[in-house]
Amino acid sequence: MDILNSREWAILIWLLLAIGYFTALPKRRPIKGSLKSLIKAFLSRHILSVTTLMSIYVALIIYVLFIVGVWDLSQLKTTIIWYFTVATLSLFRLEHYKEAPHRLEQMGVRVI
Repeated sequence: MDILNSREWAILIWLLLAIGYFTALPKRRPIKGSLKSLIKAFLSRHILSVTTLMSIYVALIIYVLFIVGVWDLSQLKTTIIWYFTVATLSLFRLEHYKEAPHRLEQMGVRVI
């Protein structure tokens, strides 16, 4: 079993090339500074604690599903891709639902 298929390798290579291009050239110094600020912001205590709690929650769910027999090691790549795309982006959209509680009620979540 290959770790990544050809499409995933292509995405990874293009992403690394783009990051290298935007950070390596001297005339791109403002972008380089912005990238450092972005990384520093994601490593702040508040965001790091929330993402750590989310990671623990996902790990516990995966463990329970493994014990039940629904999840196995062959699904690891899909789980990692889901974690860094859907789960992480959904976590950062929580503020959007706070502003519009009627959307939560439409999903069946009771707002107190």
